[in-house]
Amino acid sequence: MHQLPRILNIIVRPDDEWSAIARGRCAWWQTGWRFLAPAALIAPLAHFAGVLLGGAGAIRSFPDRAGTLHFAMLSALSGYTATLLSVIVIALVVCVVMPLYRGRRSFDDAFRLVAYAGAPVWLAGIVLVAPLQRFPLLVVVMLIALMHSLYLFYRGLRHLLQVPESDAAECAAVVVVASFLLSSVVGYYGSAAGLFPHM
Repeated sequence: MHQLPRILNIIVRPDDEWSAIARGRCAWWQTGWRFLAPAALIAPLAHFAGVLLGGAGAIRSFPDRAGTLHFAMLSALSGYTATLLSVIVIALVVCVVMPLYRGRRSFDDAFRLVAYAGAPVWLAGIVLVAPLQRFPLLVVVMLIALMHSLYLFYRGLRHLLQVPESDAAECAAVVVVASFLLSSVVGYYGSAAGLFPHM
């Protein structure tokens, strides 16, 4: 994947990479197409492979190969769609709260912030290929990735949206809480509507 160097750079050298990202102006859909769409594929593809290869460690067992394949495709597609939608929702939340923290309101930059800050989570999605017997390890890896993503988000607020350093931590916390609550509501109604397969 040609975006792998950027993923690795933002993980290990966040301030330098945020500065480079801030200099490269582009529309939100360009970031989505060039970076987010391929990066967010890692977890669904790993999950797809994990369901097909998991055997006794798979999430569910099916009487035939066709049932397994159908579930794997449906769950991977719904997970991928949910990821893309969640980035859009969080970017909208960022835009809403920016005036409260003296930041610059720009959906293009808010989308870039959320998409690139999620790099550790996108990359860590590869662990979903492992069988569920290793569930504690999977949880630890994903929690570490999530915490690092939150740190990247905090650092990126200053570079992309000019949020003052003194306000960045509180701004990041407000965005995380608001996004969690909103995502929970969307997820609940999405599941009730049958948009996501039941595990």
